[in-house]
Amino acid sequence: MVIKDLEMDIQGYDISPDAIKASMENAKLANVDHLIHFQRREVKDLSHRKKYGFIITNPPYGSRLEPDGEISTLYRQIGEAYRNLDSWSMYLITAYENAEKYLGKKADKNRKIYSGMMKTYLYQYLGPKPPKRL
Repeated sequence: MVIKDLEMDIQGYDISPDAIKASMENAKLANVDHLIHFQRREVKDLSHRKKYGFIITNPPYGSRLEPDGEISTLYRQIGEAYRNLDSWSMYLITAYENAEKYLGKKADKNRKIYSGMMKTYLYQYLGPKPPKRL
């Protein structure tokens, strides 16, 4: 069930136009396309005007990025973008074992999860809770 009159701000970014197109098609099939704004954007350009929010990401972790220099650069950029959103939380799923090193911060929580037979990690970086609305 989709609640259609819920106020939310969901944004989906990717550097790949093909990934954006596929995401838009999937959102339409799920009947949630009206809830999500998709945009082609590099991770280094990630910013937002809102004080609190969540980054939920499953960045490439080896099969799409080679050599290791490219992947470490991407994860450094993710870490820098997250630090600029200092009151946000981030949830990152990856099989890249050096993720924390290049993100520049140890995760508050780290869970091993499996995607098929591939061991992956859910790194949880918890930002402060927003103040309660009155």
